[in-house]
Amino acid sequence: MNKFIYTQTDEVLNLGCVVRITPVEIEAENTVSGEEVTAYAINALTVNDEEIQLGIYETEEELFTVMEEIKKWISSNAFSLFIVPVTVTPD
Repeated sequence: MNKFIYTQTDEVLNLGCVVRITPVEIEAENTVSGEEVTAYAINALTVNDEEIQLGIYETEEELFTVMEEIKKWISSNAFSLFIVPVTVTPD
């Protein structure tokens, strides 16, 4: 069964083309306040050496919650599409 990831930016990525999925810390300037802020992204490296951002989050907790959901999804055969959540609400 083919598995696909639907990213926050409406891209569909075939999991069979993914070499690695990694969490990334991003430092950026807030466009409104000009302050330096930290965000957390989940990136996928493809077999074509292309890095695709699957999702971006404000906290490490959100990031690692989604990373766990992705791990569970990859190891299951329950469904073939993983939709990367925009925000995560802890249980």
